[in-house]
Amino acid sequence: MSTNVNNVLSKFFVMSTFIAWLVEILVYCSGVFLHIKIITISKREKELTWKLDITNSVLTIAHFTNTLGIYIITYAVEDLYVFTGKWFCYVLKVTRYMGALSLTGHSLVVSLMKYVQIVHWEKCRAFDEEKIKEFFFWAHLVHPIFTMIFHLMLTPDYIWAHDAYKEIDLCLGDPHNHWGLNSNSSQTKYHNLCEIGGYSDDSYVTYLLYAGRSGLCWMQTMFLYAVGLDIFEAVFYFLIFHFMHR
Repeated sequence: MSTNVNNVLSKFFVMSTFIAWLVEILVYCSGVFLHIKIITISKREKELTWKLDITNSVLTIAHFTNTLGIYIITYAVEDLYVFTGKWFCYVLKVTRYMGALSLTGHSLVVSLMKYVQIVHWEKCRAFDEEKIKEFFFWAHLVHPIFTMIFHLMLTPDYIWAHDAYKEIDLCLGDPHNHWGLNSNSSQTKYHNLCEIGGYSDDSYVTYLLYAGRSGLCWMQTMFLYAVGLDIFEAVFYFLIFHFMHR
């Protein structure tokens, strides 16, 4: 009886996994098609945020191509780090995280740009609208890099300690970290990295340095959570609507 149940469960797992992969690939292909359309239309129409839209579409395609590739290779090759070295898994982690930063920051950059050019349109015209557009274009490109640098300044072991991607755990040989009720619960999130620790003496200066670093870390963490929840975008669009209907 138990053998039959195990066989049924095994077949169900294989079938569900196949269907899940098929759905993911179909969604990915649909997304690529839509973003190619966005790129084509943005190049033709050249609206206010057309450079940001094209950049975001290119980065989105690159990010999800990278993410899908990581999923496939880490599921296909068990303990990938044995063949490539752990450095390869950490490189995948950095590219995965920076891609996520770029995508979540896009809507913030767009909303801020619209707020500046609509609410403060007189100052924009006096300054130079094209320079403002160029500034936001480059801000969108480089902000993930500065975020990562700030991470490393506050918590130098960030790349090693931050644990948010199951596929990276698989790459590093930890296949049990599936985030279920009975799974490995060793995940380390942003806020876990901001705990004060490491000072071994009673020096007031040393304590202030660690407290200051922890405080900045918490500020960055709250900022990233707020960006992820679109709180800033909601504020900027509220201010835009208020300005337009005053």
